[in-house]
Amino acid sequence: MAVDITERRQMEEALRQAHQEQEALINSIEGIVWEGDAQTSQFTFVSKEAERLLGYPADRWINEPEFWRNHIHPEDQRWVIDACLEATKAGQAHTLEYRMIAADGRSVWLHDLINPEVEQDQLRKVHGVMVDITARKQMEIALRESEVKYRTIFALSPDIIYLTDPDGNLLDANPALLTRSGASLEQIRQMHVLDFFAGKNPEALQRILTQLQTGQEIRDFTVEARTLEGEVFIYEINAIPITAGGKVVQILSLARDVTSRKRAEEELAQSREQLRHLAARLQAVREEERTQIARDIHDKLGQTLTGLNMHIAWMAGRLRKEKPALLERTRMMAQLVEFTIQAMSRISTDLRPGVLDDLGIVAALEWQAQDFQSRTGIQCEFVYTCGELQMAPEHATALFRIFQETLTNVARHAHATAVTARLEEDGDAVTLKVCDNGRGITAQERMNGKALGLLGMQERAQLLGGTVSVEGGLGWGTTVGVMIPLNATKDKEDEHASDPYC
Repeated sequence: MAVDITERRQMEEALRQAHQEQEALINSIEGIVWEGDAQTSQFTFVSKEAERLLGYPADRWINEPEFWRNHIHPEDQRWVIDACLEATKAGQAHTLEYRMIAADGRSVWLHDLINPEVEQDQLRKVHGVMVDITARKQMEIALRESEVKYRTIFALSPDIIYLTDPDGNLLDANPALLTRSGASLEQIRQMHVLDFFAGKNPEALQRILTQLQTGQEIRDFTVEARTLEGEVFIYEINAIPITAGGKVVQILSLARDVTSRKRAEEELAQSREQLRHLAARLQAVREEERTQIARDIHDKLGQTLTGLNMHIAWMAGRLRKEKPALLERTRMMAQLVEFTIQAMSRISTDLRPGVLDDLGIVAALEWQAQDFQSRTGIQCEFVYTCGELQMAPEHATALFRIFQETLTNVARHAHATAVTARLEEDGDAVTLKVCDNGRGITAQERMNGKALGLLGMQERAQLLGGTVSVEGGLGWGTTVGVMIPLNATKDKEDEHASDPYC
């Protein structure tokens, strides 16, 4: 007897193909596809993705009754099992997010979509898909932690923190801003950020806002701001644009109160300026006194000594030769007076060289170079490319004294055998460069705060709007550069200048 089973074979083949397609579809899903018996609460099918995600083969899920329960994270175990049983018994589809412990000890977050299958009011099977959401959960946790930190900083920061839209309208502010401004959060949200600024240059503030709107950060921008009562404070602002989709959507700013520091800096600057004026006055008084003393020594003491010398010469001419001891004493007195006259002349010149007042700065510098060479034996060449300079007296004195101090330093410290000084006129200023071939100055010596000679030279020049630079190195000598304006005094700060904070 032969039975036609073609149709049955075709059905079996179709089922086999459908099964293969179903298996391929299940294996292509990036998640664990599973099926369980609702009555026994046992897994009857688990896809191969289980081994890739968690490291356990699928047959362990099926053959070990307590496998799934035992590998749920201890912190999630109780509530997950209870929630799953309750929803399954009710025949309701539901989702759970929980952690399972992988074979390597990692905690893997799963999004489990559970769908009970009910036939004729009987719960038969349960189907589900477990999807790995670890990356998303880690991002959510990090975002929550970041939000907590941000809110903590936002609330507790002594610095002012505020959030605006790209146009500068205030959206949020921390308690520090509310306390300082005296406004409520509702009032703040009705205001523009520029409403707080009290600067005299609103255009600069608008330019800053425009920079932020284009995505540029702002660092250490100093500005004045006022409270609702009109009290003015100084702030240092840092602002960061927040972008989304390539566009600036919000601007987060932090303002630090630097009022005390700025006031202290202003007071310090004023104090320094006062000290500079005092130092300048002391220098002027000192030069006036030295000039007066030099004149008194030269004129009064010089005349007296010259007269005394003439009287001694007259007396020596009338002494008898038979009194040689008395005659010798007279000659010794004449020599002593002559020595005193020379010493007096040297002291007078050291106090205030007459050549500076009589012949000008160029002749005075040339004379000083020659005097230095004769006293120390160090060759000193003075070169100048300008004619006689017309300098204000205090400027000429400063340049001469700096040159004197430079040559003194060469004699004391440089161990040089030659010095070259070059004087040039440069527009409204005069420059002097003094180079020696000595051992050279070191960086440590240049920065030494106890080097009063260098400090004095720099201070003299700065009082007149000039500069002093010192360059050199071991083995290649030292060069001192001096720049002094010819006549113009140092410009004073304009008291009515634009607001320095904007």
